[in-house]
Amino acid sequence: MAGVVVMRFLVVVPVYNRPALLWRCLWSIANQTDPAFDVIVADDASTDPKVNEYMDDWCQGSPLPNDGGSWFPMRQSENVGATRNLVEAIRSVDMDPDDVVFIVDGDDYLTDPEALAKYRALYEDAGSLAQVVYGSYHPEPPDETCPPARWIPVDVLADGSIREWSLANGIPWNHPLSFRRRIFDALSDDDFMIDGEWMRYGYDVTFMAPMIELAGVGVLHYRGDVYAYSSGLAESVSRFVPDEVRRENGHVLNQPRKYEPLR
Repeated sequence: MAGVVVMRFLVVVPVYNRPALLWRCLWSIANQTDPAFDVIVADDASTDPKVNEYMDDWCQGSPLPNDGGSWFPMRQSENVGATRNLVEAIRSVDMDPDDVVFIVDGDDYLTDPEALAKYRALYEDAGSLAQVVYGSYHPEPPDETCPPARWIPVDVLADGSIREWSLANGIPWNHPLSFRRRIFDALSDDDFMIDGEWMRYGYDVTFMAPMIELAGVGVLHYRGDVYAYSSGLAESVSRFVPDEVRRENGHVLNQPRKYEPLR
């Protein structure tokens, strides 16, 4: 219908090296059937020249099968870490506050060409209630240490006790992560820092704890499996530093509640 504004998705792909996995990831995004999305590939100063080559291949010549979708490259001049790379990528793109950021790590991929369409249906069916939608996934190869995503109790969402509940019950959210742009824009740099330094080793907890506070009861869990997480691959875990991940997660989850739900 003429004049109808379609909510757009911005698919953000943070990447560092692992070009073969990146190619697989971008193929899975290009094959999505959703009618309105763009892609930004955010390279954190990869040292493998194949990453630049593949980014040029996709961002200069690969059309998307949707409503005017575009590929955008963003390259860091130095390695800044996963969290800052993702934050700067999102901030580099102008979006309507109701549009949705959808994150796919460059070494993972979407297993269902309807993944974006299924998330869109959740957002549109719930209307203004839905501010954050997170999903379920499976590790490849199978890995029993990867925790499954879990539904967050409504009372936890309503009273903003996500940090305390996560400490007591384990981090409940998983891939894919998505959120309306207004939720992201309400965060401050302090949410991503420890003692004035950007957290480097992950963004799941860093993003989601304050976002869930901001979203209140507007948090949905998509229980279908549309995402494959690269688990245990040497090239995927080369930058994983368990002690630092635990330190950063602990810092975020031990913070007092910071946000009231956006209205």
